[in-house]
Amino acid sequence: MSSIEIRDPKIDAKKIVEQIRAKVRQKRQAELENLLERRFDPPLPVSEDELEVKRSLTEANREWDVQVGKQILSNRPIIGGLLRRIRRLLQTEIRWTLDPILERQIAFNVHAVQVLNGLAAAKNEIRSSLADLHTSASIIAAAHLDLGDRQEEMDSEAKDKLAKVNSTLSETDLALSEVKGRLDKHDFANLKFDYPKFQEEYRGSREEIVRRQAAYIDYFKGCKNVLDFGCGRGEFLELLKQNGIGSYGIETDERMVELCKSRGLDARRGDVLSHLQSLPDETLDGVFSAQVVEHMLPADLLEIIALSYRKLMPGGFFVAETVNPSSLYTFSHAFYVDLTHVKPIHPQALLFLLRMNGFRDVAAEFSSLPPPEERLQSVPVDNKAGSLEGLNENLRKLNDAIWGPQDYAAIGKK
Repeated sequence: MSSIEIRDPKIDAKKIVEQIRAKVRQKRQAELENLLERRFDPPLPVSEDELEVKRSLTEANREWDVQVGKQILSNRPIIGGLLRRIRRLLQTEIRWTLDPILERQIAFNVHAVQVLNGLAAAKNEIRSSLADLHTSASIIAAAHLDLGDRQEEMDSEAKDKLAKVNSTLSETDLALSEVKGRLDKHDFANLKFDYPKFQEEYRGSREEIVRRQAAYIDYFKGCKNVLDFGCGRGEFLELLKQNGIGSYGIETDERMVELCKSRGLDARRGDVLSHLQSLPDETLDGVFSAQVVEHMLPADLLEIIALSYRKLMPGGFFVAETVNPSSLYTFSHAFYVDLTHVKPIHPQALLFLLRMNGFRDVAAEFSSLPPPEERLQSVPVDNKAGSLEGLNENLRKLNDAIWGPQDYAAIGKK
């Protein structure tokens, strides 16, 4: 159903709604008061029969004693004395017969009046209780009306807050869209340049990479389901296949996937996070990546490490090779050469992340020293020039800091 939008600034829509609500509340209160009057006002009307019973009870309380105690008199002047004596004699004779009956009647009257008085008191208590109930009902009715009003106010407040939340969500969606647009610019798989050729020229030939990565094979011997995420040209997949180790690769670049498939390797296009999330726990017996984590945002890296631990079987290894930022040579000859690099990960930081997520036997293996001709050369020392040993030690330290290994692999075992 379409809504009608009021554009006339002279019409206060909010005020009109409040007036309508006030009229609804007044009508509801009038209906409730009418109901209370029919049920409780007055609580128990006093009928004529009740008044007659009350008068009879008053009379019974006054006349319950039927004992004859009237004095015998006579106003006749001649025979008055004789009549008085005769009447006294007759009274004595009659009371001898009637007194037992009168005593029993008096006792009955006493008990009957006591019962009637008790019933009257109970009736008064009931009437008083009904009056209290009437008061309580009135209070409850008033509270009900107040709760109704409060509920309407809360509903109105909730609607206002919900409208604000919806407005905030809309603004958030807009902001997220802007962020997504910015992140899309970091979708390196869609960069318009030949990345396989770039790797061939600046990272090293396929044969050279296979030679370097052969050092990691021992961590996966005997495995049947090793994941190589960001498998690139498939150098490590080829090594695993040559060693009879079951494996497959996940890669975002379709050109790399096709290159791997052309070599008979199991490579699949996809996102490693989504892929790991789709796997049952403890289904992988190894996870490997080479020169991948430096392409990731920190949040994605954290999630990949946590997911890898969950998906690995006990005893499985996680091995992630990346550039070594503790060697300054790396920055001038490796890291900033690749346009798709995001952030170098210090060895200590990556090892800490592995330990934090439960990996044991955590260690770093360094590799890829710069060519010897680019490092400082030691000065020859003879027995007479012992002072040169200190110089050579300083040269060694300088070499480690500037011309140290270009790569390292962070290794952890579940």
